[in-house]
Amino acid sequence: MPVEIPTSSGEKWDTLAKKVKRAKGSWVVVAEYPETRRSARNELVKKYLERRGLDVEVTSRLGHGSSERPWKGWRTWARVKI
Repeated sequence: MPVEIPTSSGEKWDTLAKKVKRAKGSWVVVAEYPETRRSARNELVKKYLERRGLDVEVTSRLGHGSSERPWKGWRTWARVKI
């Protein structure tokens, strides 16, 4: 039976960098963290994407399960600066 090998951290960020680049300035969800974290890791996300040659903006929001923010926990978005 075939077994799927999980992607490495580097492969994960390579894939996310491609998605952000293809979005051409639109926001792309690049990370999700549980509510229990005190904050998201914007600087870390920015560093990983910049290592892959992207000049990006990164922002995070804490979801509350409301209609405005229907998720729980932190979501982080990135986009190429335009």
